[in-house]
Amino acid sequence: MLHGGAWESDYSLDYMSPLAEALTDAGVATWNIEFRRLSNKGGSYPGIFLVAAHGIDYARQLAKKYPIDLDRVVLMGHSSGGHLATWAAGRQNIPASSEFYTNDPLPVSGVVDLAGVLDLESAYKHGRKDVLKLLAAKDGSDIADKAPIASSINLLPMGVPQTLIIGSKDNTWRLGSQRRYRDAGVEGGDAIDLVELDGANHFDTVDPCSPAWDPIVSAVLEYTGSSATKRDRSLNEGLCRG
Repeated sequence: MLHGGAWESDYSLDYMSPLAEALTDAGVATWNIEFRRLSNKGGSYPGIFLVAAHGIDYARQLAKKYPIDLDRVVLMGHSSGGHLATWAAGRQNIPASSEFYTNDPLPVSGVVDLAGVLDLESAYKHGRKDVLKLLAAKDGSDIADKAPIASSINLLPMGVPQTLIIGSKDNTWRLGSQRRYRDAGVEGGDAIDLVELDGANHFDTVDPCSPAWDPIVSAVLEYTGSSATKRDRSLNEGLCRG
């Protein structure tokens, strides 16, 4: 799990904790990752990409201590964390000559994106100037040059099933990029589902007490090969009533 916050340190993993706990209650081992962000030492380009990738691959070390099945790993990210999660799922498409190249990235069986920034060029064109800092870019042309290895949409197809979940009240540009990402992936042969939650906003997608919970837990259990029983999907109801 990778949290959002415009790739900056203003947000931390804490806001993802309720969702992580709900998934744990559903029987899923969760790894809520904190990582160096742009304003942290070592988090500037290309650090944030490499550190996030290392955090994901560290599951191999966790498996030496905990009963984790590395053949059933699902990546999940929200907002800018959705960008990092989908990007990490496509690392096998990054050429060996790239500074982002990983020799042996952890294979994943699925991705659940929660309102992620999946098209960096589009985000910049719609006013997301933080993309310049993310890519240490001077302008839009520089972003375009780095997009093939840094923007998730450019790494499609990934050969990894994905579920995209976003609220209808999120930004129009973000909704548009999610649809383009879905279409591009499907055209390339990937299995990508897009769930648009009517009336939901940007942060509703990480709320286990919102309508986002059912598609989230259903996708995670499907990608891990677990039985998505009604009981599993409804475990968080007691927490929400509390």
